[in-house]
Amino acid sequence: MDIKINKKVIEDEEYKYLPTILPRTPEKVYIPPTDKVAKRIWTFPISIFRDWKRDDESMINKCFEQDWSNCRASKLVKNEDDLMKVKERWR
Repeated sequence: MDIKINKKVIEDEEYKYLPTILPRTPEKVYIPPTDKVAKRIWTFPISIFRDWKRDDESMINKCFEQDWSNCRASKLVKNEDDLMKVKERWR
């Protein structure tokens, strides 16, 4: 049995080892700024909600009437007097 050992397996020019790994760099340490920034106190007029309209009693009543017209309470409560009591109870 004849065994030949070839030591020139990877000496071709296209198989040369090209290192692409960079050395480690030290981690950056956060150093907070030394200048104290004046914080602005939150108020409603300077917020993004400044144009928002608060709900008043008339708007709440309009919403309730719209919801009441869409609900099916009359299917559950057959008596008209009881239906009005339920409506007044939830208003």
